[in-house]
Amino acid sequence: TIALYSSLLLLENQRSIFKTHLGFVDKNRFVVTFDFPEIRSEVLQKNDTAQLLLQQLVSNPEIKQAAITSMPPLSEKTSYSQWFSTTGESIGTGAHGNTTEDSISADYFTTLGTKILLGNSVDSLKPMNIVVNQALWDKYLTDKTLADAQLLNVNISNGKKTAYRVVGVIENIYISGPDTQIEPTIYSPVFALTGFEGLVIE
Repeated sequence: TIALYSSLLLLENQRSIFKTHLGFVDKNRFVVTFDFPEIRSEVLQKNDTAQLLLQQLVSNPEIKQAAITSMPPLSEKTSYSQWFSTTGESIGTGAHGNTTEDSISADYFTTLGTKILLGNSVDSLKPMNIVVNQALWDKYLTDKTLADAQLLNVNISNGKKTAYRVVGVIENIYISGPDTQIEPTIYSPVFALTGFEGLVIE
C-alpha cells in the first residue's frame, strides 16, 4: 500500500512538472555562448559592443530576433549581486543579500517569448531602470505599484546603496528546468560584452 501511494505521488509530481510553463518558448530558439576570457573594465562597461553585436545579428535575414543574457535558459549559468528592499530586507538568500541578477538586452523577453505582466522591459538608455520576476514582486513588492517600486543595489567595493526603479514585472522563467525552485530575480540592462554573456536567437 505504501509503495503504491508513493508511486501515485511520484506520478502526480511528474504530471505537474510536465504541465509547468517554463516562462519561455523553446521552439526555434537557439542559445549561443561565447568562448573568450571574461573582461572586467570600467572603460568597457561604457561602450556599446552589445548593441552593435545585436544590430549585426538581426541584419542577417535568417535571424528573426536576437538578444543578450548573462543567464541563458538551461545553460546552468548564474549571476548574483546584492539587492535590498527600501526597508532594508535582503532580496534572495543570505543575510547580506544573494540576489539572482540577469543582465539582458531590451528585447530579451520578446525574443524568449516571455510575458511581461506589468510595465515594460529594460532600456539601455535608462541604466537605473530594472525588471523583476513575479516571484520577487509577490514576495517583496506586492504592496507597491510600479510608480513607487524601487530596490537598492549594493556596490560591493564600498558598500554604497543605490536606488533603482522597477519598471516591469515578468512571468517566472524556469531557467534550470521545471523541477527547480524559482528564485527572486532582477533583470538589468546590458551595455557591453564582458565574456560572461550568451545569446538567444530566433
